[in-house]
Amino acid sequence: MIVQRNVFQLEFGAARDAIAIMRQTSGITARLGLPGQMRLLTDLTGEMYTLVLEVTVQDLTALAEGSRMFADPEWREQQARMTPLVRSARKDLFTVVDLPS
Repeated sequence: MIVQRNVFQLEFGAARDAIAIMRQTSGITARLGLPGQMRLLTDLTGEMYTLVLEVTVQDLTALAEGSRMFADPEWREQQARMTPLVRSARKDLFTVVDLPS
């Protein structure tokens, strides 16, 4: 399993709008039938106005399949709305190592 975390540092006060956009974007990825499970994380401690979009997929092939969304006009519109809300961003990829229960 692969976990991709897209970590966004938002502009002051932009969290509510960014969360709404991310909810709409998740609907687009579902409509496109993209693989993986998504969840959105918001900060409780640490740097304020941090938003993390976490995507879990089976392998790197499934992750690459997600790039289909870049061609979708509705997805591109949502990203254009998100861009002014973001101060900085980074992408982290992790391999999931299961531990015994």
